[in-house]
Amino acid sequence: MHRVTVAVLAALVVGLLTGTAGAGVFGSPIVAADTSGHEWRSYPGDREQDFFAAGAGKVDGGLQKFTLFAHEGPHGDFGFVFVTFTDPLGGTIVSYVVNVNCVNIQALAGSDDFDRGILRGYATRVTPVPNLVGLQDGDPVVVGIRDGGKPGPMPVDDFFAPNADAVPPPTSCKNLTYLGELNNVTQGDVIIRQF
Repeated sequence: MHRVTVAVLAALVVGLLTGTAGAGVFGSPIVAADTSGHEWRSYPGDREQDFFAAGAGKVDGGLQKFTLFAHEGPHGDFGFVFVTFTDPLGGTIVSYVVNVNCVNIQALAGSDDFDRGILRGYATRVTPVPNLVGLQDGDPVVVGIRDGGKPGPMPVDDFFAPNADAVPPPTSCKNLTYLGELNNVTQGDVIIRQF
């Protein structure tokens, strides 16, 4: 019975990681064409200001851990994201690093509150290989983030890493929008700042 329970839990976690948010699955908060009725604007690349996003924490009660740093500015985009997914028993499903080469920090049109973004790059140091989500070194990965403010008793930030690129390259991350309002960072913080 214990093996059946573990198998069912593992299948549910893989379904959550790949089925609800995987490569182009309907309902993903990362979209190439926004049909939400809102208008979003990206950082104007011709300005001399830079944005950075940083954070670390746990998502969904600890099934996912992350650390991130990303920079967007007139001299280029760069950064990294470290992600580990575990099953409910604490076993590693997959762990990887994303070498970020495209950052798109966004604000709702008419607002100066750049509070969300898309980070895109390629997976490296993927372990184990093979893994239940099929991720390998060199695979494109896209991540959605949102800074909902100061952490408090209720989660306010988003970290969305579906283990697969929702919109395959060559679409630039500058043409993607993050629509999420997941409030799923249950421990830690995501910070987006302009400097």
